[in-house]
Amino acid sequence: MTIAQSFYEYLTASSTIQAVVAERIYPHVIPQAELGRPALTYSQEFGDYIEHLAGRSETQMAEFEVNCWSNTYLAVRNLAAIVDTALTGYRGTFGTDTAESIRKTNDFDGGLENDTGLYRVVLRFSVAYY
Repeated sequence: MTIAQSFYEYLTASSTIQAVVAERIYPHVIPQAELGRPALTYSQEFGDYIEHLAGRSETQMAEFEVNCWSNTYLAVRNLAAIVDTALTGYRGTFGTDTAESIRKTNDFDGGLENDTGLYRVVLRFSVAYY
């Protein structure tokens, strides 16, 4: 299993996230046929081993972007807060991996998307795992 699959499993296993988005968590884009809102999309930005002077560490780093989508600004900000709380500072089982630490590296408004009519908030997380 890849770290992207572990990330997805963690998001779908979170009862607080599921209470808001149900099964609407997708890699990269929301399917055009999906009518339900709110929703999340995610993507892995990069991933690699941590290098030390003594060589490669067992710990790896991955960077993820999570896009929160909803019909209103307040709803999308609420969803972003729920995702932030579920991920930031988490340590423990993470799919088939173990998260050593997760930290939020960015949080910004993506604005109103004219083609979808949805508001977006973009969150970025750095995941140290083994």
